[in-house]
Amino acid sequence: MTGQPQLTNPPPAPVFPPGFFVDMTKLTVRQLGVETTIVRVSLPIDVSATLQAFGFALAVAASVTYTITYFFESFGPGAEGTLGNVPGNLNSGGIPSPTNIGATEWNDTTIPPTTYTIPANTLVAGQTIKITAIASLGTGGFFGNGSAFVEGPVIQTQA
Repeated sequence: MTGQPQLTNPPPAPVFPPGFFVDMTKLTVRQLGVETTIVRVSLPIDVSATLQAFGFALAVAASVTYTITYFFESFGPGAEGTLGNVPGNLNSGGIPSPTNIGATEWNDTTIPPTTYTIPANTLVAGQTIKITAIASLGTGGFFGNGSAFVEGPVIQTQA
C-alpha cells in the first residue's frame, strides 16, 4: 500500500503558489539479492522504498533533503522498533523540471530506491513482522516540509 494521499500526474490545479508533492511506493524486502517474504535472521536483509517527488519547490530549491526511516512491528507478542534510517538529497537523484514555470503539469521523477541493510541477527527468529517506512523531506526554507509513508509486506523470520 502506498503512502496517502497518492500523487497524481499532473497534480490537481493549482500548483502555484509554490509547493511540492511527495509519495512513497513499493517497499521491498530482499535477501541475497532476491525479493522475499521469508528471511533468515542470521543473514543481512535489505529493505528499500521508492520515493517520488515533484513540483515547483523542487525545481527552484537549492537543496531538498530527506530521511527515510524504516520500522518493524511484530504480530502478536514480540519486538518492534526502528531499524535505521537513510539520509539523502533529492538534488543528487535529479530534480524534476516543470514544463513551464507556474504550469499545472510537471515532469515527475522517481528517486532511486533508498536501501537500508538490516545487520544479521538484528531481528528475532520465529516472528511474523511488517516493515514500514516514513520519509521526511525539507527544503530548509520558504517551501517548507513534507512527509510520506509506505507499508511493506508481512514477512516471517527464521533461524
